[in-house]
This record gives sequence, C-alpha cells and structure tokens, in this order.
Amino acid sequence: MAERSPVRLFALTGALLVASSGADLHAQVPDIDFSQVTRPVVQVTDSAMIDYLLFELFVEPATLPSRLQVIDVTQNGFGPDDVMIAFPSVEVFTIPAFLPDSVQAIMSSWAPEVEYRMDSGNMSASALGSLIGSETDSTRLAEGALLYDLVQAVERSYRDLPVALLFQRDSVGFTFQLWDYNRPSMTYAPRPEFVPDTAIAAVLQMLRRVGYVPGQNATGTGLSLEATGQAVVTVDRALQGMTQLPSEQMRILAAQTVLLGSYDLDRSGAIDQADEIDAPTCAVWSALNEAFPDYLSRYGFGDTGDPYVGDVVFNISDNVRAPGQLRASACLAGRDPPPTDPAAVPEPETGNALPEAVERFVRLEAAGEILQEAGRLGTTPAQWAEAVRAIMQNRFDRDGSGLLDRTIEIRSVPCDVWQAMAATHPEYTYGMGFLAGDLYAGDHIGVSASLREELLARASGCVQASARTADAASGPVVPEGLSNFLDLLTAAEIARSTSGTEPGSVRWANAVKNGLVSQYDLDDSGEIDQTDEVIEIPCPVWQTIEATLGSPLTELGIGGSGDYFADQIGIAIEQRDLVAARVGACTSSTPG
Repeated sequence: MAERSPVRLFALTGALLVASSGADLHAQVPDIDFSQVTRPVVQVTDSAMIDYLLFELFVEPATLPSRLQVIDVTQNGFGPDDVMIAFPSVEVFTIPAFLPDSVQAIMSSWAPEVEYRMDSGNMSASALGSLIGSETDSTRLAEGALLYDLVQAVERSYRDLPVALLFQRDSVGFTFQLWDYNRPSMTYAPRPEFVPDTAIAAVLQMLRRVGYVPGQNATGTGLSLEATGQAVVTVDRALQGMTQLPSEQMRILAAQTVLLGSYDLDRSGAIDQADEIDAPTCAVWSALNEAFPDYLSRYGFGDTGDPYVGDVVFNISDNVRAPGQLRASACLAGRDPPPTDPAAVPEPETGNALPEAVERFVRLEAAGEILQEAGRLGTTPAQWAEAVRAIMQNRFDRDGSGLLDRTIEIRSVPCDVWQAMAATHPEYTYGMGFLAGDLYAGDHIGVSASLREELLARASGCVQASARTADAASGPVVPEGLSNFLDLLTAAEIARSTSGTEPGSVRWANAVKNGLVSQYDLDDSGEIDQTDEVIEIPCPVWQTIEATLGSPLTELGIGGSGDYFADQIGIAIEQRDLVAARVGACTSSTPG
C-alpha cells in the first residue's frame, strides 16, 4: 500500500522465552530456551478510522491515540482475540470475541504485504534451484535466487536440523540473527569454484593453482608466465604440478600446454627449432622425469629401437629428437647440456599446427568465466551483458578498440563461449537483435553492429551444433595421434599388470581396476560410475580385458540382470548396460 494510506501492514518479530519448570527464578535461567515468531501487524494512522475502531470496539484509551497497531497474534487473520496497541500511551487491548460485521469486514480486508514467500517440505538446494530456475520473470527469479543462495549456504556450512535465522536491512544498517541450531554442527565450508567435469578443466585448475595462466599473443592461443607478487612462476614449477594430476592423459595434456606455451617461439605448434629445444632448462627436463619416469627410453628418444612418440606426447618434433635426447640426458645425469647447432637440425618434415588440446585451454578459460561470472542464478539481463562484455573485451578484442569490430575477432571466439552464453543468458541469447530487422543489442556484449551478420552466423551455428550433439557425451579433446597412443598404452599396461594372474581372480580384478580407474576415473570417485567415463574407455582396453579374462565380459554380469561382479574391476552397477553396449560396439566394428 502507499505510504499515505491510513492502514499500513507489516510484520512483527518477537521473542519467546520458555522456562521448563521450577519455583526458583534464578534456577530457571540456564533452562530458558530462546526462539522468535513473526506476526503480521497493521498500523492505522487515519484519525477517522481510529475513532471508528475505538467506538465499535468499546475501547477507551487514557489518551486519544494518534496511531493504532493491530497484531495478528492468533495467525488466523485479523479479528477476535488479537491484540491492539494505542500510541503514544502504549496501552494494550484484546480485541473482543464478538465483532460488528462492519469491523470484521474491514479487518478481513487487511492482507499481508509479502512480496515473495515460499513454503515447502525439505528439499535440497539443487532441487530448489531447478524449481526457481524455471521462473521466466526476471524479478521473481532474482527473489528466488536469494532463497536459493541462502539454502545452498546453509547446506554447505550446516548439516543438521533445525535452524532459524533473521535478516533485516535498511538505510541505517542490518541485523542478522541465528537461533535454534546445533552449534557443533556448524562447520565452515567455502563456496566451491566452477570446475567443468573434464580432464582439460582438471589440468587448467592445476595450472591456475601453481600460478601458470593463459596469456595473450598474436594468435590468441598461446600461454605465458605471469608474476605472482614478487615471484615469477617458472615452467618447471608448472610441470612439477603435473604430479598432482591423477592420470597420465592429464599429465601429458599439461606438459603439452606448458612446453608449447613457453618454448614454441614461432607458434608452429611444435618444438622443432634449435633455439626452441635449447630453451628448456635442466629443471624442466627433470620435472618431466618426475611426471613421466624414464620418459626418454619409454617414448623412444634414444636409440632403443622403440618407435618415437615424443612428437605426439610432448609435441617435440622428430627433427629435434636427437638434440633433445642429448640435452635431457645430460641434465638428468647432473651435467650441463651442450648447445644445439642450428645447422645440424633439419627442417621439419611436415608443417605443424597448434594442437586443439592446447588451444582449448584458452577457449575453456573464457567459457568458464562466462559460466561462473555471468551464469549465477538470479543474474539480470543487464548484469549478464556487463559480465560477458568484460570477458569478450579481455579475451578477444585484439586491437584494444573496446569492441569486437573486426571479422577476425568474431571468428576467434570459439563455440565454447557462444554455448556458454546460450546456457546462461536469463532470457535466451538470441534476444540480442542478431537477426536483421530486430533492434540490435549485441553492442551490450561488446560486438559492433557492423558485424551482426557474422555474429549471427558464428553464434547460432555453434549453439545449433551443440544442440544436435548434446546427447553424445564427449571426453577430453586430445590430438588423434596422442589419443591412439594413450589407448594402446593403457591396454598394454593392463595386459602387463594382469600377466601371471589367474583370470577372474582377485589379483586379476585389482590389476584391471587399477588400470581403469587411474586413466578414466575423471571425478576421482574411485570407480567408473559416470557416462562420460565409460565412453572414454576405448575398444583396445575392453578387448584387452576380455582377452586376459579369457571369456566375454558378460561373465562378470555386464549387460545382464543377474549377479554382478564387474564392480570388482571398478565398474559401477549403474553402468552395466552402457558398458555392454560399448563392448558390443567394439566387437562389431574396427577396434579403437
């Protein structure tokens, strides 16, 4: 109601102090339990209405009131047995049981001015978020977001029942109270950061943790070192962080990213020049040996007769294989490495391109920022556009003009970023005026109107492609050569580890489980229990497991409905049907 209305309704919060029993007041103090209740309150300031209510209710205050407060203490609507307080005398009266129809009609018309309220049985924050997130009205979404954030914070730091709280804020300050809760159950837990569920994100998180972050260069796909306080993050420190990663696939991805970002001086996509192979210090070669023990012989750097795979593992081209082996061997032996003669380094046999896996770090960084900064529940369209514009300018505005106003700038924005926008925009991305004839609003996200057609083609194409492939779970993006190598490497390791064990025995099962979990358990749960984890396991691995078992995997209950034993090799029972489908596809198609 307007401020000048003669009747004003608000809520009253009061305290209840409940003594358990006993005669001695002092003895009762330790047993007093504090709680609070909230009741609707109507405030009447119109003099004619005050006179009318006093006359009809047969109430005679000592001083003529300038204001009346009526409190709904019964919580069944204003009426009999509620309380009325006269001001300024602060006299308290109980409203009689029998009211004139005219007075009851007036009081029945008083409805609480509660703009937002939700009453529900207990539900998790995620369930509440799904309910609130379906709200299409931006104002209602923002109001619901306050409740969502509150429930999420309570779940994070307090795992018990009950709990009650009060928060009030005005121009003077705010009040926050907690009561009716079990204090020992209150444990601080920080808000988790956004981390996409992929191996790439795990590597990116590690690099952030050690201080090695994506930087800027002419192509927008390289990485650089940045100062942290007074200390500079070194390449060997970033590589040492690889030992924190749970799988060899993640460690190789991190090594590629750091080596190319630091030493691929001509941005060819490989370490393939004399000055590039000489750039890594001994600390770098040693850090690689910590993450990949005996990597020189394992990956064929030396004259061991083994095939050379350093090009697909570290992107160290075959033309610098020999000087790389000399320098690394000297470093690992504690000697200073010899310089490389540029004349002794032949030209690379084939041209290289920056691996998609490395380039994707910059893509994921920008998309992750949008998901984290612009995708918060309750974000308004204006707030979303402000956050996205800052990210777009920081990442893709190559000429520093303040806008994406060149075709090359638009085309450098990867699909990950447009898809992140489509996933987070409060009212759907393409209400931005991308279509001809619509009022253009793309400048709100930092894209010049002169490029609206290019913007539409890029953005809509990416999002439509995402929608077409949304049902196909995809794993970490790695070059095909590296992917094939890792598949065969994992299969070979399982074959070696199960050699000499009795097929189907506990030792056999443990060896297989260790191989599967170490390579494909993306969420570190200790088992293969996610769809994307199952899909990541390639045919050579399934075929190796079957070969070492000596019988089809259906013997372990995969694909059936009876006894299930595949949990002993690390496969959760919920995935038995998907695994059966994957194994069947491997049997009926070309391996790999």
